[in-house]
Amino acid sequence: MSNQLTNDNIMAALGGVKDPEIGRDLVSLGMVKNVTIDGSVVDLTVELTTPACPLKATIESDIGDALSSLGASLVRVDWASNVKRTFGGPAAAWPAVRSPASRTSCASDRARAASASRR
Repeated sequence: MSNQLTNDNIMAALGGVKDPEIGRDLVSLGMVKNVTIDGSVVDLTVELTTPACPLKATIESDIGDALSSLGASLVRVDWASNVKRTFGGPAAAWPAVRSPASRTSCASDRARAASASRR
């Protein structure tokens, strides 16, 4: 079954994984990065917008379910965040934060930031 593990198939499967807060999928939100495949092992980064979201476990479980259905025997998710701040002025991106200690975040902040930047 691991022959179904291609970048295209993985991205299609992850297109069915929705952020539990806002109901949009991780792929269309631009949250999936750095997908690598080694046999039946898949490594990927999910880039979120805040370093603290209680729904990280739900997202990780949904990713695992989606990719195991393609034949992945192991899915390793690296969590990163790309925080945007707006303090009365235009949005400014903070550098991406990558830390095993803060491997969580919520996509709803990304949607709010995108909405605010369009105003």
